[in-house]
Amino acid sequence: INVDADIVKSAGGATTLTLQAGRDINLNGSANSQEAVIKSTAGALNVVLEDGLASPDTTGYGAITLLKDIFTNGGSLTFGTEKSAGTYIGGTGTRTISTNGGALTFNGDTAFGNVEKAGSYDNAGLVIDTSKSDGTGGSVTFNGKLDSGNMYEYHAYTQADEAAWAAIKEN
Repeated sequence: INVDADIVKSAGGATTLTLQAGRDINLNGSANSQEAVIKSTAGALNVVLEDGLASPDTTGYGAITLLKDIFTNGGSLTFGTEKSAGTYIGGTGTRTISTNGGALTFNGDTAFGNVEKAGSYDNAGLVIDTSKSDGTGGSVTFNGKLDSGNMYEYHAYTQADEAAWAAIKEN
């Protein structure tokens, strides 16, 4: 499956979008848009991406490629199945996956590519945000290896830490 247009849910309550592919799912989005490839602005959007369904056994037969952002507005997001080889996240600039409290699950291996912005890797990377405004959030689960084309770091902080970081940056 090649998703070459943006999918935007703009009305209604909670619902589920499921993409099922015999092999690969490529989430490219519109080339003319800076919008997320999948985005909900009204109600939770649960997203289920099932690749590799044509595989006769449980070896990796399909993969998922994400080149733009995803915002589920409270919905859960699941990449892959037990048959998935994994998910590659790349593109230009910083990628954002935001669930606003929904759970996030990666099945198979997950790789983050060298995401570049304006000729520099300084402003590139991946932001995974499952937090809600009340400080709670959804779980993040990696059911496979986590790899990076250059490097990755884990940062956990609360909104209260923002003031401390701002003070540190000023000095």
